[in-house]
Amino acid sequence: MEPIDSFSDDALALLFGLGVSATVHQDWLKAASTFNKLRRDLEINAVKLQTLQLHAFHKSTKKALFRTSMEKAANGGIEGRVILPLVKDDTIAPKQSLERLILVCFTLQRSQYKAIINDGLESVFTRLMQGIGINISMGQVIRDVLSDIIRDVWADKDNNRPILDVLEDNERGQGSYSQIPKPPPVFTKCFAYELATAEALEIPLGDSVLLPYIQQSSRWLRERSGDASYSPSLTTCLSAFAPINTAEDIELRIKIPWVSGWNIINSLQFQGVRETGIIL
Repeated sequence: MEPIDSFSDDALALLFGLGVSATVHQDWLKAASTFNKLRRDLEINAVKLQTLQLHAFHKSTKKALFRTSMEKAANGGIEGRVILPLVKDDTIAPKQSLERLILVCFTLQRSQYKAIINDGLESVFTRLMQGIGINISMGQVIRDVLSDIIRDVWADKDNNRPILDVLEDNERGQGSYSQIPKPPPVFTKCFAYELATAEALEIPLGDSVLLPYIQQSSRWLRERSGDASYSPSLTTCLSAFAPINTAEDIELRIKIPWVSGWNIINSLQFQGVRETGIIL
């Protein structure tokens, strides 16, 4: 602990509320105490993010917390008053904005968002995050998973541009990522996505290696057979492929947003999912 007698006069005045009323000083101390608790939680979770593995993320409560915080922010909840300024900070690189957004939503409970607002920290939270300088890093797989959750939640929201701009800037390499091409995945098993529409597949899948196999499926061929009794609107699933040697969610490999007509309701982790056959 730094000795108090080493503080400057200005530091002493701020720390002990000199020149202000005891009530004002008490409010300052409460706000400082609130942020100190938040800071400790943020620092602990920053360390967790550094070594977090995908299978552990899926088993933890953090996955639900992250998505819930995003959904509440996107739907006008108090969470948005805290996290949206983080991505509107043009004094830092998009990569840093995204990392701070991820850390905050990975860490804070709803009661902590309320405390930030009630104790007067809302207007300075972004500056405080900048000042404490937490080292935020994570594996690329975890970063991609969390980015896809963000995109899925915000895709059809009217106020989504600040969030989606940060994601897109990172994907274009402006976030200082290393743009190393990834090898194509090896797919073997076939699972179902509910509520997919076949007519929406060709454009979003583009030149994907999945498209030729989907086009060979009996469902695809029947819908294009001219049989008037079989309506494309009856489609309830798309056959999608799961990697052979990982339990990674396939939904995060096929990145098709809700605005394209998709609603992914299964988190495919090789547990409790409906297999629809092998078509390779």
